[in-house]
Amino acid sequence: MAGKRRIRKSEQDALHKKGDQAGGVKKRVQALLGAVRPDILMHGGDVEVVKVHAGTVTLRIKGACVHCPFSKITFGKGVETLICSKIPGVRRVRYVS
Repeated sequence: MAGKRRIRKSEQDALHKKGDQAGGVKKRVQALLGAVRPDILMHGGDVEVVKVHAGTVTLRIKGACVHCPFSKITFGKGVETLICSKIPGVRRVRYVS
C-alpha cells in the first residue's frame, strides 16, 4: 500500500496506553466531582467532564453556576485545587459553559 505507513506494535501499545491513561484520569476526575456534586447541585448548578488531554482537564459548568459570581472561587480554588492535588499529571483545569 503506497503512501500508508504501518504502525509498529510498540507504537500501537503506546497509543493504547495513552488512551487508557486519559480514560483513567477522566474516571478519577468524575469520581472527585461525584464527591462535590451534591454541594454544586444544591445551588442549582452542575459540572461535567468534557475532555482530558495533555495534563489539562476541561469541565463544563452548567445551570446556575454559569452566571454565579462565586463560581470562579468555587471552581478555581475548590474544584481545580482538588483535582490537581489528587490526580498526578493534571496541571490545569479549564472551564467552558
